Amino acid sequence: MSRPKAEYRVGVGASSIMMILVVLAMTALSLLSFSSAQRAEVMGKRSMMMTTAYYEAAAMAQQKLAVMDDILVEAGRGRMTGGTPDAGEEASVGDRSQGTGASLAQFLSEAFANRGLTDIALAEEDGEVEFSFSTDAELGRVVLVRGIINLDENPRYRITAHELVSLQMEDDGWEYTLWQGSDLDSGPIGDE
Repeated sequence: MSRPKAEYRVGVGASSIMMILVVLAMTALSLLSFSSAQRAEVMGKRSMMMTTAYYEAAAMAQQKLAVMDDILVEAGRGRMTGGTPDAGEEASVGDRSQGTGASLAQFLSEAFANRGLTDIALAEEDGEVEFSFSTDAELGRVVLVRGIINLDENPRYRITAHELVSLQMEDDGWEYTLWQGSDLDSGPIGDE
């Protein structure tokens, strides 16, 4: 007698389980993709906001430098002409500094304050006046501008720093020790 041939058949249950697993895997992948796209959108908006804030702050710094330059041109003109304005002309910045005995830094500080530039710090050293100011770039950052003013040279000032600086964040109670690179330069640990 011969045996009937047995056929192997995949039932409806196995294909249903396989379909459920595929749907679950696709759902998990779509949720991961969606959350990744949301994070990318948030980071893109933050990057755009930070970039826009930086360029607005840099433009404000350039506007302050332009007003400073106008004042310095006026001060240089007063020095070159000997401080004698023509009749009917208002005395220039340089004319007003003549004979007051004030230092150049004090004089420029007053001239800047008269034009609304009250946040520019000035310090006189070795015949040169160093200036510095910052403009807010939002999110705890500022555009810091430093330079040296010398009315006897052309250009009248030289920018020594124009940089974006992050301000120190609030103290969160943790102590962070940053390696500065000096401990490896001194030799093996423990050697002084």
